Amino acid sequence: MDDLEARFLSLETAGREQLERGKSPLKLLRFLDARYVGQSYELTVPYSPDFRVVRSSLDSSHAERYGFADSDAEIEIVAVRVTAIDPSATSDRLSEYTVAEHGVPVSSRSVYFSGKWRDTPIYHRSRLAQGQAVTGPIIIEQFDSTIVVNPQQECRTDHFGFLHIYKKEAAL
Repeated sequence: MDDLEARFLSLETAGREQLERGKSPLKLLRFLDARYVGQSYELTVPYSPDFRVVRSSLDSSHAERYGFADSDAEIEIVAVRVTAIDPSATSDRLSEYTVAEHGVPVSSRSVYFSGKWRDTPIYHRSRLAQGQAVTGPIIIEQFDSTIVVNPQQECRTDHFGFLHIYKKEAAL
């Protein structure tokens, strides 16, 4: 873990030099790209000098993403990352809509799920409000893609407009 500390310090120094330039101090966040040995894909998890915390985070992230975790598997660290945040900068968060403007279905259509046709609400993504949760089955349309939320899923919009889809029993 000492080698990781040196790598993080090097990245943080470079980030400060490039971004601070007389501004307020940056907030620096540390992450690791880690995976189970033998896998060809990795997950980004928060760094902790306590390996047990890193291990737990990787196992939890792996279970969430792939449906299982292998707490006995050896892990390897593929990359270290530092994210520098300027607290004085503004963000592109979604504006909060009034209740009347919350996303409501714009139409519905018959969609085939699990062996039967279901009347399925259609939402425009741009009209989903910050923090809004919608329960499947639904279709979310936008100019460049269509998102299908199955009957056993729920979709929530975060404060940046990202959609998070969960199994209903795991929805937060």
